[in-house]
Amino acid sequence: MRIAGIELDKPKNIIIPIIRGDEEVIFQASCLTDFGDLEKVLVEPKPPIRMMRGEITPSPVMNDPKYLKDIESHSGKRLSWMIAKSLLATEGLTWDTVDFTNPETFGNYEQELRDSGFNEFQIMQIVRGCMEANGLSSERVVEARKRFLAMKQGIAPSNSLLVEQPNISSGDSAKDSE
Repeated sequence: MRIAGIELDKPKNIIIPIIRGDEEVIFQASCLTDFGDLEKVLVEPKPPIRMMRGEITPSPVMNDPKYLKDIESHSGKRLSWMIAKSLLATEGLTWDTVDFTNPETFGNYEQELRDSGFNEFQIMQIVRGCMEANGLSSERVVEARKRFLAMKQGIAPSNSLLVEQPNISSGDSAKDSE
């Protein structure tokens, strides 16, 4: 696929540096594009179907308390899978207790990070990096929207695929420097 003649490829990994005293731990988070493995082991809950008074056919009960609880659990497991899987882009990272075939273990990544000495703020930074890698950062979405709207109004944004990038220090245009 191309946009404005530029071939699109999978986004680059996000680098997540964590400083712990004298040491730097560098995580990488990748953008996940295939959820096939997840969908094989984590089935989305279905709402109960009931016949309501005055209706001809049964309909799903979307506000059923058990269904809502199941959806919340499913969403949490899905997010945990995304974070743990995305972090596998980190060279040499292996999870001891996360089993990608067992949804009940997907959230174990968080305890493993704690057990490895990461505090809550560092874990939040790691999770934010995973969200950013997977396009789930609301700040990045807002920035992209502003760039798009500025471009529509004739104001050239600085980092859009549809606008030629400025020259780099060598004098060559940025897109020619690859």
